[in-house]
Amino acid sequence: MSIYSLTYTPQRLKTIALICIVTALIINSIYFGGGYYSNPLFFGIASLITFLELALVSLVCTTVSPLIRRRFPKEEQVIKKLSLMIVTFMLVTFFFKYLLFKAYAALPYFQTEFNESRLAWVYLSISIIIIFLTFLMESIYRFNAWKRTLEDTELLNTSYKQSQLNALKSQVNPHFLFNCLNSLSSLIEEDEEKAEDFLNELTKVYRYLLRNDHEHLVRLHTELDFLNAYIHLLRKRFGTGLQIHISIHEKDRSWYIPPLLLQVITENACAQHIISKQQPLVIRIESAGHHILRVVYNLQPKTFSKDMDHDTALNTMIMKYKLLGLELLIVKNQDGQQHISIPLIVEKKETAP
Repeated sequence: MSIYSLTYTPQRLKTIALICIVTALIINSIYFGGGYYSNPLFFGIASLITFLELALVSLVCTTVSPLIRRRFPKEEQVIKKLSLMIVTFMLVTFFFKYLLFKAYAALPYFQTEFNESRLAWVYLSISIIIIFLTFLMESIYRFNAWKRTLEDTELLNTSYKQSQLNALKSQVNPHFLFNCLNSLSSLIEEDEEKAEDFLNELTKVYRYLLRNDHEHLVRLHTELDFLNAYIHLLRKRFGTGLQIHISIHEKDRSWYIPPLLLQVITENACAQHIISKQQPLVIRIESAGHHILRVVYNLQPKTFSKDMDHDTALNTMIMKYKLLGLELLIVKNQDGQQHISIPLIVEKKETAP
């Protein structure tokens, strides 16, 4: 019986025992004929002896099988490997069966002669069983190997995504700090009191960043609380030139999004567009139904020099959503507005063990 592992789990032992019991009944029925069932004691003793012989054969085959597998590990050697296994298992089985039936003939209790014709039928039956079990166990072995490979690949993909998410996250915080420091620098020149208030709010904002630095997803209501603090910073700088309206359904607030996503979108809009009392930038953040969050703002772009990259953080978030298996849908120039659709995430999933 070809068992490809030396690890005897309870389930594996049950399987071996079941195979040995069934095979013992088949073998004894062929060799002893009707006399096998004539006496309960005879039936029990013969069944036990044959069962123990089959268990010994299974032990030998279990020891030999990994040796053959290690000798022929390559995929193109599978025919040679299976052929050698079948031949080896047959020889081992035939040897022990010959000894078994010689022992039955020698023991007076069984009152039977060595029957070569019935032994040949036993050999034929055993050969069919061996071939079937060898191919069955090879299929199980290959399936388990494929499953382990799949699990290892999934683990590698998860680890790779984790490293990518960490890399993307490390891009967002410095970018955000750089823009905040620029704003603070401008306020220091304009109004020191506003600059001090701005710095106090910035402290609150960065407390949020540090608290959620290890998270890849946060609840929407948590992100909105942070966004309100960030909007407070923006209004100290832009005044009435920036108008932000938030309208979120209560049921959507408990769902998840990547942290800083709304801040990045808001920051990107402010960085790329003219903001003044005469040309206010109006940003609307609202529930769009079907667990979709929509950000809409009017397009009034500034003129930038070629070396300025204000889309870095937004592109980072787009890539982060792709890693999470979702997509940020951005539609430009729709009635002079830009629409960003954000899928909300139902449940928080760990990206790595």
